[in-house]
Amino acid sequence: MNIGRKLLTTVLTIISFTLIASIISMNESYSFDFYILVYLVYATPLITLIGLPLSLLLDYLLSRSRFANYVIYLSLRILGYACAGVLGMYIYYLLMGAEKKF
Repeated sequence: MNIGRKLLTTVLTIISFTLIASIISMNESYSFDFYILVYLVYATPLITLIGLPLSLLLDYLLSRSRFANYVIYLSLRILGYACAGVLGMYIYYLLMGAEKKF
């Protein structure tokens, strides 16, 4: 498990997500700069504090298991990252106070 590679991937993910989401969200009311700031503020904690630890945990768990069939290993890896993404979004959803709505 290479922590440096994971940190670089985290930084690149934050930058690419922020740029792509800002381009998609840009309209006549708010400029590109506004959306870059908004997406940086909301995406950085999600990706850094939730996504990175979940990714490290998933890599650790998958490195301890051995599969003879590469297709099963790859499918389990993809499914694991998808579940970690959903779990991360749910944790962020709860932390932002969304459960307080009635």
